[in-house]
Amino acid sequence: MIDGDKNFWRAALFIFALVIGQPAFSADVMTYGHDILFHTFRIEGMAESMSGGQFPVRIVGKSLAGYGEASGIFYPNLFFYIPALLRMAGVPLVVAYNFFCILINVATIFFTFWSVERLLNSTRTAAIVAMLYGGFMYRLIDLYVRSALGEAIAMAFMPMALISLWLMLNRSEKYWRATVIGFTGVLQAHILSSLFMIGAAILIALLSFKRLSRREVLTATAKAAFFTALLNLWFYVPFIDFYSTMSFNMQDELRSSDILSSSSLPWKLFGGMQLFVGWSIVLILIAFIVRERTAIDRVWWSALAFGALMLIMSTKIFPWDMLESMPLIGERLGVLQFPYRLVMLASMTLAYCAGVALVRLLDGVKHSRWLICLICFAIAQYNFAFLNDSEGKTPEINGYPCNWFIDHNDGLFRLCFVDSDAFGYIDYVYSDIKFDDLIEGFAPEDFLDNLKKPTKLRNDDLDPRGAVIDWRKVGMTIELNVRADEPTTIRLPLFFFDGYEATTDDGRALTVGSIGKHRLTVEVPKGETHVKVEYVGRSAWRLALMASVIGLIGFVIQWRRERSC
Repeated sequence: MIDGDKNFWRAALFIFALVIGQPAFSADVMTYGHDILFHTFRIEGMAESMSGGQFPVRIVGKSLAGYGEASGIFYPNLFFYIPALLRMAGVPLVVAYNFFCILINVATIFFTFWSVERLLNSTRTAAIVAMLYGGFMYRLIDLYVRSALGEAIAMAFMPMALISLWLMLNRSEKYWRATVIGFTGVLQAHILSSLFMIGAAILIALLSFKRLSRREVLTATAKAAFFTALLNLWFYVPFIDFYSTMSFNMQDELRSSDILSSSSLPWKLFGGMQLFVGWSIVLILIAFIVRERTAIDRVWWSALAFGALMLIMSTKIFPWDMLESMPLIGERLGVLQFPYRLVMLASMTLAYCAGVALVRLLDGVKHSRWLICLICFAIAQYNFAFLNDSEGKTPEINGYPCNWFIDHNDGLFRLCFVDSDAFGYIDYVYSDIKFDDLIEGFAPEDFLDNLKKPTKLRNDDLDPRGAVIDWRKVGMTIELNVRADEPTTIRLPLFFFDGYEATTDDGRALTVGSIGKHRLTVEVPKGETHVKVEYVGRSAWRLALMASVIGLIGFVIQWRRERSC
């Protein structure tokens, strides 16, 4: 069958992007997922930090009653500047968040379509794969149930990263530029996904090892590696710096209770959990194997086998307990946290397999392109129906409640986004800081009830207050006028992170330190002094940022030069 009209498939993709974005088409309601507080605090905090003059944002405000946390160092936030800038422009949080989710869907569809179209030289198959991947159950769970926005953004760039790498090594060296964009997108979205991508890239390089001996291929690979490294220095230099020197609070253990149970019967496993894949995809693959098993090529079987392996590794069938007991290996498994993350990789290969299968199964059928579109749309709608219990019950995915829609004016959100004493996540701060160290009257056994009450940090005022004439805090920047009868140490309502600076009006640097539970202090001289405290980071970070800017300029120049040849 000859490829259908390109405009038809592009129109289908546009409509499909609207369909899978339907939960975000609201100015009043956002989907309430597991990590939504973390990401909305990031958006609000980045907006506040930028308002205080911090750029790029390393220490994020809003969380912890404005004392700040280092998510801008430990978690890639490049793409979160989009909703943060919208918030600075006065766009409501719900609108900014929902618009961001819509953009993630559009990016996923576009990058997948672009990549597969060049891989298979088929607009039709590329559009089908893009729709199946965009509506894949695990990806929808990521976006609307787990609110795992970093992982969802990484999934948008994964097809481009891996397919462009393969094309560069096996077809044309010009794809080094797309390889840089794809891998940079993943690296700037989610660190764990980046580790998966590095592993997959090594596998592709090994499979293409003979081609690497060619000079032009080796040159293209070197350019891709060089520019990818350069463009990402600005984030990964601070990350490695703090990760290796700071003992910080982070969930860092393998959650064996969150691995699919191998003791479940296969039918029960698929019926209740569906391995994050969905019955529809499974049935398409089975039908294709039964009908075309003797005519299926090795690439398709390899992709299916890889996807199946990733699914097996997301369950207790895989010997995670044995790996955890091994020296060196076990202590590093904690970063994985949830083995079901491996379904990210399975999503790509299984969407590819199902897309190719649909084309072959319906080849020659009258009005096949309309039928294929109907199937893709139906699969996405079925996946939504599986997540959203129509009877109003709360379905559960892996033990977590999948609360679908929740009004942003709920008391919890009033606390988080309106109340100036809001308290947020406690990741990315010092490991010895605990909830009950920070909140007055906090009772761990009534965690959720406590979150819905007005909260204040203990001793959250300036000290000694008598020495401070007046003060102003915007984001992570504080300006204060001090009148001291003798040299005095002022404690400020900020957590201390290396990289804070305090200066006077005449440019004198004051000593910055910490006291107690890592509260930031400034040593001020005798007399009246105007002091500005702001986060500027370390000097090596500024050099890394400069290198990344130069790398971006060089990348654009090289791109234009090669395109003009």
